Amino acid sequence: MIPVTRKSEVFPKMEVMLYDAPTCPRKLIAFSYLECIEDRRTASVDQLSDEEATKVTEWVLKGGHTPSLESIHLCFNIRGVSRVFSHQIVRHRIGVSIDQKTQRANSKEYLGKFYTDNHFVLPPSFIKNKFGREIINYFCNAEQIYLKLLEQGISEDDARYIMPQCAETSMNFKVIYKALQHIASVRLCSLMQGEMVECVRLMVECVKEYDGLLGRYLVPNCFNTGVCNRNENNPTDEYPFGVCAHTKNGIVRRRQKDDTFDLTKFSRDTNEYHSKILKT
Repeated sequence: MIPVTRKSEVFPKMEVMLYDAPTCPRKLIAFSYLECIEDRRTASVDQLSDEEATKVTEWVLKGGHTPSLESIHLCFNIRGVSRVFSHQIVRHRIGVSIDQKTQRANSKEYLGKFYTDNHFVLPPSFIKNKFGREIINYFCNAEQIYLKLLEQGISEDDARYIMPQCAETSMNFKVIYKALQHIASVRLCSLMQGEMVECVRLMVECVKEYDGLLGRYLVPNCFNTGVCNRNENNPTDEYPFGVCAHTKNGIVRRRQKDDTFDLTKFSRDTNEYHSKILKT
């Protein structure tokens, strides 16, 4: 089954590959649970039956002794994403290890040809609106200034300060399953940054193909709690049911008006982006 690859349709350069994971994840989870909770020592993981491993795993996923989920490691290769995205994903630090492509070692191939070879990532909203000549000129100038700085003896480390955050990057993202559950619960929210939502969605799709049971428990937080907990999804007179599609359609309950701050404009604009472009 490994590797499993998914490509994005809305961010054309984005590709996520699950390149390493345990061969029998359910047996590893069950092995951990049986030792810690039932004091059952199994001679080897392979001695557990598929039926017993699945039964135990389902119980653990529903909230029973969740430390057993930490025995599952998942290694993803993520390509064609922006530095804007990478600044977001590195906020997840518990149970996560990230090895990101260096800009310095790839300076001539990437930053030196930032505009020439299209080494940048733009959100679909830019492409949909056919971004103007000003942005193209901005990217071209950034590349030229970067190269001039190098010609003047400025180090590659310092010269890259001039580059836009949309510069393309890639990484190996290694995460334990329990940490991935948290990432999915937060980053699959439709009010989040679009590139992040799309990348995590592809990661979940890879896990679903790898192990459907594990994949089914990677969902946004509101699916688990039954209620939206985002202040940005604020009900107003103009948007009485909030702005998230899940609350507007009654899939999850919105927060009470008295419990929210007035951030509706931000979330309205973000959710319209997802609804129209990402079709969530």
